[in-house]
Amino acid sequence: MKTKVLSRRRFLRTAALVGGSLAVTNLVPAQVSAAAKNQFTSSYPAVSAQEKKLVSFWHIYTEEPRNKGVEAVISAFEKAYPEIKVEANAVFHQDAKVVFPNVIKTSRPPDVIQLRTTSLARISIDAGLVMDITEMYEEKGYDKRFGPLGDTADWKGRKWSIPFNLDQFPGVWYFKDVFEKMGLKPPTTLDELEVILAEFKKNNISAIWIGNRDRWHAPYMVEYLILRLGGVKTWKGLADGSAHWTDPEVVAAFEKFADWLNKGYFYPDMNAYDITDLYPYWTSDQIGMCGPCGPWAFENAKLAGRDADYFPFPVLKEGDPVVGIVNAEPFSISKNAPHPEEAKLLLDFLGSKEAQQIFMDITNIPMANLDVDVSNQPEPIQKMIKDAHTLPSVLGFDWDLPEAAFSVAQPAIQEFVADPTPATIAKVTKEIEDSVQKWLQQG
Repeated sequence: MKTKVLSRRRFLRTAALVGGSLAVTNLVPAQVSAAAKNQFTSSYPAVSAQEKKLVSFWHIYTEEPRNKGVEAVISAFEKAYPEIKVEANAVFHQDAKVVFPNVIKTSRPPDVIQLRTTSLARISIDAGLVMDITEMYEEKGYDKRFGPLGDTADWKGRKWSIPFNLDQFPGVWYFKDVFEKMGLKPPTTLDELEVILAEFKKNNISAIWIGNRDRWHAPYMVEYLILRLGGVKTWKGLADGSAHWTDPEVVAAFEKFADWLNKGYFYPDMNAYDITDLYPYWTSDQIGMCGPCGPWAFENAKLAGRDADYFPFPVLKEGDPVVGIVNAEPFSISKNAPHPEEAKLLLDFLGSKEAQQIFMDITNIPMANLDVDVSNQPEPIQKMIKDAHTLPSVLGFDWDLPEAAFSVAQPAIQEFVADPTPATIAKVTKEIEDSVQKWLQQG
């Protein structure tokens, strides 16, 4: 129980432990000078500081090692475009939910901005505050750069952002030796998953942990069950208002989760713990599996000397598409950007293999560009990245849904997991639906 553990945030700070990080000063010249110059530059004369064009760039990378990663990317861009100076502003990601949708409304908005919470980004898009970059996708072949992840940039048939690094919850993590000892194989369907849940329960082990004190973890189980029982159409319908939280498919997802809770498959009192609290219980085999979780679960297993692997969240039945939950931390251009042409150059560079390779080599965080070299990553992480790059994906709870949905759903789901009864399911689904309908009526 003395194992060092990392929360999701601390993982992002210390992710360079896996495989080792490279010093910024050594990395940029080696990786950018040849490839980036050939792709992004011509021969430019020396430009004085007074003559440089200033491009404002607002992002959420305030913590190590991501802040160092983005500084290296900016340095590489300025080497490739010596006539441009990037003025960067970093805002903590929770504060950015409020700051960024407001700063983009000003008379002089940022040129390039990271509208990470896509549900809020869509409000800015609908208000005419974000540049339509559909033509950039077509001209520069971004669909080939990003594969299915390019779909996360869609809204109302147009493209509005480029994907960058991946914040993903691809499935469930487990220990290979535990599965081998118990004679288990990674499941592909929900029925197969329940067999494994029951087997852990039979051995007096809580099958899965979810730390929901901060209200964000249990919603991923709800979302995956909605995706599996209702399909992508239902999930996207909850984002655009064409589906309802009281629809049978959505209620069925809550009912499935409630059934598993009532059978005792989860570590008890999940609302009392966050992920940091529960990692030691998982790594000491007091909990069977971790999920839905991202790559930080692997890092904690590694710190504990355990050999972890993951399987994508199982589908309802064989042949169904394996859809993952991935947010690609996207960047957009303000519609009224003071320097639109320079902003396009910066946006294009952020989406390039060169820029994303720099960021990954420093932070060890998976990236969206399909050509980034991941050969130095552990095999399970490589597999996870491949799945994110090739399988269909949707955005997550507070990325895809309107704020009227997730702001009510997160505390409502916390109430639900504490009392997984039909009455509570009816209550919380109605509360969420009423909030969304009120929001829709207000336009």
